[in-house]
Amino acid sequence: MIAAWLFLYLGGLVHGLAIYGLDFQGPRFWVLVLPVALLPVPVLLKRHRPRLFDAVPIRPLALAGLAAALLFMRGLNLDHWSTPDLVPSALVALMGAASLWVALKDPMREDGALIWLRIGLWQLTGFLHPVMPLAGASVFAFLGAFGQLHPVPFRPCRAPSPRAFPAALALGLVLAKPWWDYAANPGWAPDLAAWGLGAGLTYLLPLQRLGCRVPMKALYGALALLFVAYLPQWGWAWGLLLGLTWGWTWQRLERPLPFRRLSYGLLLGFVLSFALHANLQIPVLRHVLWLGN
Repeated sequence: MIAAWLFLYLGGLVHGLAIYGLDFQGPRFWVLVLPVALLPVPVLLKRHRPRLFDAVPIRPLALAGLAAALLFMRGLNLDHWSTPDLVPSALVALMGAASLWVALKDPMREDGALIWLRIGLWQLTGFLHPVMPLAGASVFAFLGAFGQLHPVPFRPCRAPSPRAFPAALALGLVLAKPWWDYAANPGWAPDLAAWGLGAGLTYLLPLQRLGCRVPMKALYGALALLFVAYLPQWGWAWGLLLGLTWGWTWQRLERPLPFRRLSYGLLLGFVLSFALHANLQIPVLRHVLWLGN
């Protein structure tokens, strides 16, 4: 469920704020970023004060997160997300905090092909609303807390483990390209659904064996190529290749997953990608970031 929090909640939050904007001077900014800003707290509690961490019952917490997600989605059905409003900001913060706690409670749960396929399918809810995938982490946390997501046996690659922060940073730079290109248009949803499918396919035994033999430098090279070679008309193929590349990278990461490094690397990658693409009017930068333009 860590993957669901990273790519549905964290990714959806950055995407939503990139579309609708955020007042960095107001107090509501701190409400929205609270789950990310306080991310080290539950991680440290779990490591150094496990009794305090385990004292929080996850089922009521997951239920509260799901209720917040349903209320948030109801608001999206009525109107767009107004980020200066306090109520939706508080709902988003509750969704993030609850799903984060549940994910850390059992970080290896559903660490297999199914979680990536489900993440990919949930991206298709972007057709309903561009920030609808944000609620997916709360749905998965609820299902996991009530025993509906079962642990999956997983054998990591014997290849050397890549450093989590630069790997997540590289993915964040690439994965945000369809979000930036389409903005509020839901055309990005099939591309990210294909990405989830590609990551899930890497757990098939022949592909898993192949991925373990691919050098990590080649995977970084593939991420760099996919960063500059995104073509919207071939977005599904781009997403499938990106999913294969990331699935092979994910399987090499050390276990238990270095959650903070993954989170901050991915966050920085998302933000940096949006910042770079927002300045494509600079001629040289445009040619570097977008092949063929």
